[in-house]
Amino acid sequence: MKKIFKASLKTSLSFGLSLTFLLTTILLPSQADAQTNTRLIISPPRIELSGNPGETVQAQVKITNMGNTPATLSVNTKDMIVVNDRGTPVLVDEEVSGRWSLASWISLSPGSVEVEASSSAVANLAIVIPDDALAGGHYAAVYFESGPPTPQGDETELGSGTAVASRLASLIYLTVSGPISEDSLLEEFTTDQSFYEFGPVKFLTTIKNLSDIHVRPTGNIEVYNMFGVKKETLPLDEVNIFPEAKRSYENTWNTTWGLGKYSAKLSAVYGPSSQVVEGLIYFWIIPLRIVIAVLVGLLILILLILSIRSHLRHTDLESNQSLREKDEEIKKLKEKLNQIHKGPPQEA
Repeated sequence: MKKIFKASLKTSLSFGLSLTFLLTTILLPSQADAQTNTRLIISPPRIELSGNPGETVQAQVKITNMGNTPATLSVNTKDMIVVNDRGTPVLVDEEVSGRWSLASWISLSPGSVEVEASSSAVANLAIVIPDDALAGGHYAAVYFESGPPTPQGDETELGSGTAVASRLASLIYLTVSGPISEDSLLEEFTTDQSFYEFGPVKFLTTIKNLSDIHVRPTGNIEVYNMFGVKKETLPLDEVNIFPEAKRSYENTWNTTWGLGKYSAKLSAVYGPSSQVVEGLIYFWIIPLRIVIAVLVGLLILILLILSIRSHLRHTDLESNQSLREKDEEIKKLKEKLNQIHKGPPQEA
């Protein structure tokens, strides 16, 4: 059964996750590269798994040393959540992650690896899903770390700089089968202005995920003019949104000219049962200076036409008056001529 949400309110996970995957795919900065000439690559950057309560799910993560010196790395796991609308994953303890916790179910083998130059090593994951596991999403990161392990209880944002310069993570998404809730909220759907003189027009969208699993909305923003003619279709970025997190989107309609009232309709589908989130907004595009110039020009033209018509009427009146005067003169001349032809009056 589809649920529809109209726009009034703003959303969080996946493009940030994808970006973080890229950021965490390579050993972050320069210190490790410059001092040890070691460059490490982890694969896959994200693993999506599913299983039933009571089952054991297995996977592998590979670390490759692209440098020319060996690297000794510990292999660890920690729960992961998202705390901003950019989708940036943060490593936390189970007390923070709560019902989304996964790390305590994961066994890693081996606990550390020695990766020679131009070679790879593999870490094996065994995820034992408890019999009473909550249905829905559970999230963790398996990471390779050089140097002393990060103290437990420390919250670390993946890809945040020197604090995690020696850590590479593969993100683990596990979906436990069973009845789940699928819901989302359109927190914001608006333009950055309600009135434009010229384009472009920027659309701001925020979707909050209220589901028990991460979702990946797919959909478009369609722009219509005042006559109902579709002018543009703008696709939403396809990014994951972590449970209880939100994701913000920006779309731009690269138009310059427009006139009148426009509508924008958002429609996106998410979740296994294809739920729908929708929104509708209106905005105006009026090239005010051009409209004013045209109106002033029209006013001048109208005034000019009225002035010409008035002048013509005045000219016609003067012409008619002149004609009447000439007619009178002609009549008088005719009367005089008639008197001349008759001659003077004769005496009796």
